[in-house]
Amino acid sequence: MYKPSSLITFGGHVSYPKMIGMNPNKNTNGVFMNDWSQFPKLYSLFKDSETESEFNYFSVILQRRVLSTSLAQESYLQLEDELSVLSEAAWIQFRQKILPYISKKDPLRHYEQLFNHFNEVKGYVFLSSLGYKRIEFIEEHNSFRTPDLIAKDLNNTALMEVKTINNSNKGLVRIRERAAGNVLGFVPDPLFRKIEKTVRNASEQLLSYSNDGTPINRRIIYLCLKPDVDVLLDNRNIDTLRNFCQNVSDENIEVVSDISFF
Repeated sequence: MYKPSSLITFGGHVSYPKMIGMNPNKNTNGVFMNDWSQFPKLYSLFKDSETESEFNYFSVILQRRVLSTSLAQESYLQLEDELSVLSEAAWIQFRQKILPYISKKDPLRHYEQLFNHFNEVKGYVFLSSLGYKRIEFIEEHNSFRTPDLIAKDLNNTALMEVKTINNSNKGLVRIRERAAGNVLGFVPDPLFRKIEKTVRNASEQLLSYSNDGTPINRRIIYLCLKPDVDVLLDNRNIDTLRNFCQNVSDENIEVVSDISFF
């Protein structure tokens, strides 16, 4: 049986000490994204997107001066560092996939799809931290479902599907309205059921995919969890979610849980 992993993150980003990290030479004080020198990858995405669109994500955060807080600055610098881990070929693949989502804004969930795709980079970085040398994004097909990533090293091949479970609609509305809420001392059952369903669907994708007959040694679900704040404010709930994700792993599928606050 695979030994599952669990990561607890803040701001939605993971720190891999051997792979990436905050560059100590970078000054995060007073950094705004109109100083693109510290964000070459993000700037590349911005300049090749629909920059004139009123819904362009980067234009929106510039107008609202989102990076006026140190937490936001560190979060985007961490995202930039994660993108820098991609190989040249993987970067080209990822750009093609994510560019259409930079100007797609959902009325309720805003840019959730965009960041769901950014989470695929977190999966790439995780595979790289395991020592895989050749990691690629798998091209999507209309006729059948494909995993997100394939990684190879010598005679070993791994497949990865990255899934994201975001805040509930009720939780999002409460955040937008700045409404007060109670800390839950338990994990709501619907969240458990959603995790089970998500893992089941991802497992089907991983087990049904054939890479030209090449034996697959490892199948990983990288599960990004962003539960409602009232759930995460009780640390016992984080432990409960971590243990639950470990228990849904089996001899064929490894579940890596990444639990974030934002």
